[in-house]
Amino acid sequence: MPPLGLGAGDVDVIVCSDPGQIPVTGVRGDGGPRTATGQAAVYTAAAGIHPGRVIPVWLDTGTDNEALRSDPFYLGSRHARCRGPGYDAFIDRYIQTVSALFPGALLHFGGFSPGDARKIVHAYGGYRVFSDELQGTGTAVLAAVYAATRVTGIPLKHQETGRLRRWSRRRRPRRPAARRHDR
Repeated sequence: MPPLGLGAGDVDVIVCSDPGQIPVTGVRGDGGPRTATGQAAVYTAAAGIHPGRVIPVWLDTGTDNEALRSDPFYLGSRHARCRGPGYDAFIDRYIQTVSALFPGALLHFGGFSPGDARKIVHAYGGYRVFSDELQGTGTAVLAAVYAATRVTGIPLKHQETGRLRRWSRRRRPRRPAARRHDR
């Protein structure tokens, strides 16, 4: 039976977050669902991907916050945060599983520490993986350049780039070139 009633070609993007690494909310251990859902909404709103073709995933690997683990309303796993080889094995199994179920889907990792994100991108380069911590800025710049080519109607190969000059309020006078005096 297919997962969630979806076939292999029914999902374009799977956005997963690791709440332990998300600033502020990750410290509390509860930011994963909001982050994954919010990023999935961006794919729908900004990229035009149908919301039924995006799956948000919260990778709950525990929390080191004792107060949360004893809170009866806490929705996460009630164990210490998984790290090291156990964490790496969990990520490996996740990537292998979702890649087998949805081979054409982009696996978007958000909220991961730079070290974990780097390991994922390098170890799984043969898969369709994306980490906003490592690749997000470059992607945004490329999207802006692409949008500029669409707005101007000028292909990228014919675009020209310029340098911004640094201006100050006080302009310094030019120094005369050093002269060589013959004696």
